[in-house]
Amino acid sequence: MDVTVYFKKIMRNFSRYNKYTLGSELGEKSRQIVEMTNKANSTKDRLPLLLELSQRLEGLKMLIRICKEVKAIYQSKDGKRNGLFLFDIAAMFVKD
Repeated sequence: MDVTVYFKKIMRNFSRYNKYTLGSELGEKSRQIVEMTNKANSTKDRLPLLLELSQRLEGLKMLIRICKEVKAIYQSKDGKRNGLFLFDIAAMFVKD
């Protein structure tokens, strides 16, 4: 669930247009990934779910790139970011 909360925090800084287009899609995709991860963790036959999860993660990565391209995710001149850090997101999925 950390990833969904993380996206919600970032979307607060999106412009109104991007919040309702790209932001809503980010929120939806992240929720789907969390749900699918939980489902895969609770079943013995994980391979089909993990393959689908991999495809959805690729879709999320593509959406993050689009957000970056349209400058919904940016770094300001003072060095502060409103944006995503892929390392942070990856850390949410890979826990020790």
